[in-house]
Amino acid sequence: MNAAYKKDTGKELEITDSYRDMAGQLSVAGRKPGLAAKPGTSLHGWGIALDLGGGVANKTGAWNWLVEHGDEYGWENPDWAKASMYEPWHWEYTPARDSIPGK
Repeated sequence: MNAAYKKDTGKELEITDSYRDMAGQLSVAGRKPGLAAKPGTSLHGWGIALDLGGGVANKTGAWNWLVEHGDEYGWENPDWAKASMYEPWHWEYTPARDSIPGK
């Protein structure tokens, strides 16, 4: 997906967070109560979630490209991330997520 984004824009996607081991999940949950997933349930812990920068949090920069093309590469900003505490920066790799029982 990054190669296609770079081809279209001349820029790299900016990843601000990706895989989180258990210590990382505990740290984020402690620093961001109510915003981070319960440690042990985070898709960051499965290595299939990304948090993106480059204006994505403000729905600028890479945001429009991701909305238009993300699903072509198996990535989406999931419905839960569009809830009251909207997280436009959070994207999940759907083929891997959909293979996890109970997700």
